[in-house]
Amino acid sequence: MNEQTDLSRGDPVDFRVGEWVVRPAEGVISSAAGEVTLEPRVMQLLVYLAERAGTVVSADQLLIDVWRGAFYGDNPVHKCVAMLRRALADSAQSPRYLQTLRKRGYRLIAPVSLPQDHDPDWQQGLARPWRGECPFVGLRAFSSAEFALYFGRSRAIAGLLAAVREQLREGRNLLLVLGPSGIGKSSLLGAGVLPRLCHAQGHDGLRVGRVSWIDLSRGALDRDDCLARLRADREPGPPAGAPVTADALVIDHLETVASAATSEVQRQQIDALLRELSERPRLLLFLLARSDAYSALLQTLPSLLELKAGGGQFDVPPVGRGEVAEMIRGPARLAGLRFEVDAQTRVRLDDALRDAAAGHPASLPLLQYTLQQLYDRREPDGTLSFTAYRQIGGLTGAIASRAEAVFQSLSPGIQAALPGVLTKLVRLDAADDLLTGRSVDRERLGDINEQALVAALVDARLLTADHWQGRPTISLAHDALLREWPRAHAWAQDNRRLISARQRLAEATDRWQQAGEHPDHLLPEGAPLLQAQSVAAQIPASLRREERRFLHLSSRRGRQRQRLRWGAVGALLLSTIAAGVFAWDATRARQVAEQRRLEGETLVDFLLDDLSERLRQIGRLDLLGSVTQQVTRYLDQAGAPASAQQALRRARALRNLAEVDAGRGQLQTASEAIQAALRLLQAVDPAERDNDAYDLEAGTVHYWHGFLALQSADPIAAATAWQAYHAAAERMLQRDPQSPLAQLELSYALNNLGNLALRERHLDDAATKFERSIQLKRSLHLREPGRNDVAADLADSLSWLASVREAQGQLAAASALFEEQQALLRQVAERAPEDQLWRYRLTTA
Repeated sequence: MNEQTDLSRGDPVDFRVGEWVVRPAEGVISSAAGEVTLEPRVMQLLVYLAERAGTVVSADQLLIDVWRGAFYGDNPVHKCVAMLRRALADSAQSPRYLQTLRKRGYRLIAPVSLPQDHDPDWQQGLARPWRGECPFVGLRAFSSAEFALYFGRSRAIAGLLAAVREQLREGRNLLLVLGPSGIGKSSLLGAGVLPRLCHAQGHDGLRVGRVSWIDLSRGALDRDDCLARLRADREPGPPAGAPVTADALVIDHLETVASAATSEVQRQQIDALLRELSERPRLLLFLLARSDAYSALLQTLPSLLELKAGGGQFDVPPVGRGEVAEMIRGPARLAGLRFEVDAQTRVRLDDALRDAAAGHPASLPLLQYTLQQLYDRREPDGTLSFTAYRQIGGLTGAIASRAEAVFQSLSPGIQAALPGVLTKLVRLDAADDLLTGRSVDRERLGDINEQALVAALVDARLLTADHWQGRPTISLAHDALLREWPRAHAWAQDNRRLISARQRLAEATDRWQQAGEHPDHLLPEGAPLLQAQSVAAQIPASLRREERRFLHLSSRRGRQRQRLRWGAVGALLLSTIAAGVFAWDATRARQVAEQRRLEGETLVDFLLDDLSERLRQIGRLDLLGSVTQQVTRYLDQAGAPASAQQALRRARALRNLAEVDAGRGQLQTASEAIQAALRLLQAVDPAERDNDAYDLEAGTVHYWHGFLALQSADPIAAATAWQAYHAAAERMLQRDPQSPLAQLELSYALNNLGNLALRERHLDDAATKFERSIQLKRSLHLREPGRNDVAADLADSLSWLASVREAQGQLAAASALFEEQQALLRQVAERAPEDQLWRYRLTTA
């Protein structure tokens, strides 16, 4: 039988600090010089500092942990410290026990001897018991209602409060709070900082009157709605007490602004709104965002870097082992719970939980959910047992086992609804390529099976049912569900492209409706339309009625245009065949045959160059492959190449075939075609290679050779091929330094080598390559400012260099480059408003 550890006890044992013996239960310290009685608060301060001997503790942290529940300024801390110094016969000028560090806090520097069974949380036993139900919040964030249950974050709370005070002292009101997913940003503010600032006595001279909270995971940030909330939340006023310093506005999940779901117009409006709010008097503005989205946010919201200048950014610190222990034991103590001690290993369950959570990234939601499950399975006497812990699969298995158990309890028809539900609740953040949850209207659930599945997961507290702007919504309780439940994780990873395509279809439909369903906003042909059609084919139940109509109209327009092109291509193919027949008709006169041959070769050149490029632009690789195969048959009939020009033409056809096969994922056949093209180029007489036509084709073939090598995980072969591409482009530029074509080709070759260097983390080399590529494109852009393709290619290189600067830690330089990229793409989109390709590139940049 295992033992239980009673956490309701609050009896501290004696210990030693320097020459003093401390007896907390009696409120006395003693030494050879005599005995001194301490006031209760002074004893609490001494014990707290002894438990953290050698560590600097700020006045804010002392107010939070020692004066828990009492909100005063620094004066009581200073007074209590002075009383403790007098009791210890210590000196502030020459301290032997208690050291003061200016603007940092206090540190106990005397040697401390704590007994092995000392309970570091004994003071928390003095807090009022928890009268609610489960003292653990599960996957949701802590709110002000759980203030009494929020343990283990005094260091972070003190740091954030100090940042608030410093910002107000500098005349600024904005704080950007950053941290990884699962670190507890919302809880830190909602249950740690704001309840203290909203208390009737305030905190250290600061008092918040009213709090407005806007969660962007539920919907877009709207200026009118935001200002209306601020006005509405002023009535009625706060209860009597200390003077109100300011009201507070919290904007949570700011990273969603950087997603593709937010249009450029919306981003500009949000940027302007943040500037407006930052200038609003008597308002504290908190922006909460995932730290991995920081760079994307600086790119998306140009004003943010300036608005958070000075001390306007707070990075939530990770939790330590001791803090995790407080999170586990504090709520349990208030609820009168016990943790079992394993009879064989003598390990306490709370220690096992602490060790598991401290070593697990983003563990806080997992820890709370595990504790919640343990509470549901507690023994009649309130014991949380190892048996229950093993049944739920431990810390990392708690969510998975619960979700899978609920799923397996459902009928096959309801289980089959999971992909459709996940497709609605999961999004792919364009800013960082992460799969995260999103909130959707409950009315978007499809058939009765989807509704039943959602109801079961809500009952299991794995999904959250809420309201947003008067409408019922559904969302993941936490993104951890996607990471920890193998069934959901596997589906999400296997369907990343489908999720992204589903998301883009919804966004495109919304833009189309916002534009009054204008035909210019239908999906362009090529990849966007094909991906949307794939969504409709694979998960048709997930589409809304308006999305089906939008896709139907887009597809119909695509078919109409396709018929027109097929007619033109058919005529060209017939001409090609006719040219081939006439060229080889022995009964014709030599002059006629030669003329027909030249016409056929001219047409072949058109098919391999102009027409092929147009087919690439509209994403019709299938048609490109059909045309190239016809051309290849014609060239095969002509026999072996008799000249360099014919060899280049044959190599170009093989290269087109390789491109088509690569687009279809047929890497082996694509590689064979490229190898054949290389052999043709190598067979050309060296005397006939010194010209742009040869180097242009050779460079392009080398590019595809390198691309295919990289796809086959052979970066060394890719580097060799792309260096050959670079050499060919350099030869072109040497012949004519002012050639736009040579400048572009060399810039492309440099971009490829820069990408390889970045991939291998050779950041300086990558920066050099990207900088020269940008220099070439910028020069051409200045000479031909009307070329949209050059402007877009320049924007692409700027983005790559920005990524390098970001990796080097040069965030200001990266931000400036991202801003220039966006400005270029906006110019292109405005210059060609009818061309959806550029607007699409802008929204996905």
